[in-house]
Amino acid sequence: MKKLLTATSISLLSTASAYKLTADFTHKMLYRNVVVRDDLSDLGAKTIRLKNHKGLELCGHFIEKENTKATLVMLHGFEEDASDLIEAMHYFENMLNCNMLLLDASAHGMSDGYIRQFGYDDVFDLMLWNKYLLKKYGDKHHIIMYGKGMGANTILNTAGLGKLKNVDCIISDGAYSDVLSYLASKAQKVIKLPPFITKPIMRTIVMNETGRDLKDMDTIKYVTKNTIPTIFIHSRHNQDVDVKNVYALYNNNASAKELFVVREDHFYEMNQDDSYAKVLPEFLREHIA
Repeated sequence: MKKLLTATSISLLSTASAYKLTADFTHKMLYRNVVVRDDLSDLGAKTIRLKNHKGLELCGHFIEKENTKATLVMLHGFEEDASDLIEAMHYFENMLNCNMLLLDASAHGMSDGYIRQFGYDDVFDLMLWNKYLLKKYGDKHHIIMYGKGMGANTILNTAGLGKLKNVDCIISDGAYSDVLSYLASKAQKVIKLPPFITKPIMRTIVMNETGRDLKDMDTIKYVTKNTIPTIFIHSRHNQDVDVKNVYALYNNNASAKELFVVREDHFYEMNQDDSYAKVLPEFLREHIA
C-alpha cells in the first residue's frame, strides 16, 4: 500500500510539474512582455499607422521609391519585429524596383497589442494594409508579399481566404504547417516535454484565455484554397521551424508553386554565382506583372 501511495504521489507531482512548465511556457508565447521602439528611420523609412477593427494601432515602415508601380510588403517572424527583415529587404532592393513596406504585427514591434495572434487574427490586419496600398496607389498597383515564419503564415492564411487583392505572388520563407505543432516543437526544445503532454495543456490554456482553439490554426487547410503563385522557401538549417513543414505546405498548396529548400541559413546568403540561386529571381520575373 505504501509503495502504491508513493507511486501515486510521484505521478501526481510529475503531472503538476508538467502542467506548470507548459502553462508558464504557453503564457510566454501568448503574451508580449517587451515593447520595441525601432522606427527604422535610419533606413529612410516613414512610419505609417493604421487602426484595426479592435482599435489597436498598427505600425508599418514605408520606404517609397520613385517611378514604380509596385510595393513589396514584408512580414516578420514570431517574437520578432520589422527590424528583423532588413537583410531580406536589402536582397530584394537589389532585385526589384518597388516600394518597401515592412510591417510590425500586432503585439510585436511598434504595433499595439498584448496577445499574440500567431498569424491567424493577423489576417484582418494584413487585409487592412492591402486596402491601404490600393487606396494610396489605385487598383492597378502591383503587390508582392514576403513573409518570414509567422509572417508567411499570415500571408498564406489570408490568401486562402481569398482576401488579398492585386497580389502578384507570395514569397513564403520558413512557414510552419500549424500553430499547435509549432508551439509543441518549441516547448520540446525549451522545457523538454513531449508534444503528447504539452499539446492538450496548451490548447486548454489558449482556449480559456482567448476563446481560440489552437487546433483550428492550421495553414494546411488554407493553402488548399490559395490561388496566388507562391514560392516556398525553407532553410535546411532552420532551428525554429523544421524543414519538414515546407513539404506539407507545398504539397497541399493549390496555386502555381515552387519549392526552394536552401543550403544556407538564409536565402539572402546564397552565392549568386550558384545556378540554384537563380530559382527565386526567375520565379519573381515570371510572376510579377
